[in-house]
Amino acid sequence: MDIESRVATGDVSMFVVESQTSPNDRRSLLRLQNLVATGWPGYAYLEVGSHVGGSIFPHLVDRRCGRIVSIDPRPAAQPDERGVLFPYNDNSAERMLRILERAAGAGSTAKLEVFTTTTASVRPTEAGSGVRLALIDAEHTNRAAFADFASVLRLVEEEAVIAFHDANILIDALWNITTFLRFINRRHAAFFLPDTVCAVALGRMVEPATRSLQGVCFDPEAFYQKSKAWLRTVQRDLASRTA
Repeated sequence: MDIESRVATGDVSMFVVESQTSPNDRRSLLRLQNLVATGWPGYAYLEVGSHVGGSIFPHLVDRRCGRIVSIDPRPAAQPDERGVLFPYNDNSAERMLRILERAAGAGSTAKLEVFTTTTASVRPTEAGSGVRLALIDAEHTNRAAFADFASVLRLVEEEAVIAFHDANILIDALWNITTFLRFINRRHAAFFLPDTVCAVALGRMVEPATRSLQGVCFDPEAFYQKSKAWLRTVQRDLASRTA
C-alpha cells in the first residue's frame, strides 16, 4: 500500500518514530493530514513542540507535503496543567534530525526547517507561505497553549487547520481560543477527536473539515466536562501524594 493510501486509511504503523500519542490520536492526526493533503497538495506542515519528530514523520514521507517547519525551544523540562514538571532528556534538534534520517533515509529531512526558539520569535516570512496544517504539542499549560495559538495564527494561511494534542489537559485554553475567534469574527469550527486531539479549522477549511470530522468527533461540552473532571482528579491525587 502506498503512502497516500496508508494516510487515507489511518494506518498507525506510519508512526515509526517514537511519539507520545495513542493509536486513536494517531488516527486523528492522519485524518487531518489526509484532509489537507487531498485538498491542498504541496501544503506546508508546521509543528510546535517536536521532540524526536514522531508526528513529523508521516508528513516527511508524504510527497504531497512540500515543506515542514518545526518550532521548538528545546527545554530540558517544562510545566504542565497537571501540576508536575516533565523532563525532556537530550532534547535537541540534532538528535531529532538523526532519528528522522535513520527512519526515512539519507537526505529525507531536506524539506524540514528547524527553529530552536519560541513561536513568538518566528516571523511569517521565516515560516514561509502555504502552511495549511499546524500541530501544537509543546508546553501543556493553558497560557502557553493560548500564546502558541496566537503566534501560529500569524503563520498559517487563511484556510488552515490548527490542531492540539492532549486537548483534555488544555481544555480551558481551547475554550478561550474559540471564544477569541468568535470575538474577532474569524470563521472557524472546532472538532474534538479521539483520543485527545482538537482541530480548529479556519476559513474555507471549515466545510471539508466538517465533512471529514463531524462523524467521528466528540460533543464539545461533554468533552469539556469530562476533561475538567479528569484534571481535578489528577490534581487532587497529586496534592495528596505531596501533602
